Amino acid sequence: MRARYFAKRFAAKEAFVKAQGTGFSQGIIMKDIEIYSDVRGKPYIAVRKDFISKDYKIHLSLSDDGDYATAFVIICG
Repeated sequence: MRARYFAKRFAAKEAFVKAQGTGFSQGIIMKDIEIYSDVRGKPYIAVRKDFISKDYKIHLSLSDDGDYATAFVIICG
């Protein structure tokens, strides 16, 4: 169960940098991206530094099934 938790968060970080269009090549590292859940359990992304404008809305969906974890990120601005 713990492995699924971390796998989904890893997938979310990868999905975020891909949605941003930069990957991990523009100075952003894994520790700059944090994944949280609100009081209802909805996941959200917090990004350290100024890697994305605060005017953008980030939508995150996480899922897992068996040995697979997926994450989808949509950035609206």
